[in-house]
Parts: sequence; C-alpha cells; structure tokens
Amino acid sequence: MRHAKHAFEEFGIPVLFGMRESLSAIAHWSRWSTPVVSERVRPPKLEWDPRTVAAKNESERLALLREAGVPMVETHVVDSTDAAWTTANLLKKTVMKGTAPTVLHNSEHGLVLLNLHGEVAVRTAYQQVAYALGLAAPAATGTEILLQAMMDDGVELILGAHHHEGFGTVIAVGLGGTLVEVIKQASVRLAPIDDEV
Repeated sequence: MRHAKHAFEEFGIPVLFGMRESLSAIAHWSRWSTPVVSERVRPPKLEWDPRTVAAKNESERLALLREAGVPMVETHVVDSTDAAWTTANLLKKTVMKGTAPTVLHNSEHGLVLLNLHGEVAVRTAYQQVAYALGLAAPAATGTEILLQAMMDDGVELILGAHHHEGFGTVIAVGLGGTLVEVIKQASVRLAPIDDEV
C-alpha cells in the first residue's frame, strides 16, 4: 500500500488513508467548491488575460490595480534627469525606483532610493538608478524609472492573489518591504475573506 502511495505522489496525485481523513477532505472541498461572493465588496468586472498582464511593465500593472479600485500612490514614469526634477518638484518628498521584468529584488540592486527632495538629490538619484538599472538588466525590455510621492510611516504589506478555475481565489498577505525576505511568512486564505480572518 505504501509503495502505491509513493508512486501516486511522484506524479502529484494526493493519496488519503482512512475513512476519517478522506471524508474530512471531501467535506472541506465541498465547503469551498462554490466560491461565495462577499456582500461587502463586489469585485469589478475586469477582463484581464494573465498573459497580457504578465507582458505589461510595472507602471501599467499599477494602473490596472488602480482601475480595479485598489488605492495606489500616483506613479510617474521619468526618462531623464530633467523629467525627474520637473515631476519631483511638484511633490514634497519622493521615491525613485528602477524596474525591469527580469529584476525581482529592486532594493538589492540599488534601484530604490527614498526621501528624495531638492534638485541636486533628484537629479543625482536619477543618474544612480539609471546606471544601476543598466547593470541589473542590461538587455531587458520594459525597463522604467518610476517616481512616486514618499508616504508617511506605516506598515508595508505584500499582497498576492491567484484565481484557479474550479477552486476559487487564493489570497496571500504578509509583511512587505525588505522584511519579505527576512521573515518569509505570509497568511494564505481562500477568498472571500473579512476582518475576522
């Protein structure tokens, strides 16, 4: 029996031993087989093809989130020191971030600079980020340098969601920013969720 279990598991097929374990699994599955639409939040009707979203650069993906009703800090794409200063001059303090589809941990590559204010600081930051982006993603397409207003202190979170047809939507939430790699822990739940979860 154990040999058969291992053979199935090699191909990713779960095996349950015992009536109690099997019935419990079926009960849990039937509880979540029909996703419940929350009365508190009605998701907007958006037609997003995952391949199309994956092909977008970061500023375009942030715009999609804003379109879906997620509050977002306004993001400006800048392509020169002059554009960076012109945009930053309208804001008190700014954050500059270099992005590329091939770069996962931007801060490790010197691609995130915080609390920028003043012309010299902004122009110097642009040159530093542009240089670091060239080193981190020399042949990448879709690279951008983004400028955003610096937010007040708060809690940074990481949020992810994945919808699987027939199973429902899985949501992951954890501490964000540089703590993501340090703590490496998130809460994963099946949607819909509320304040009690």
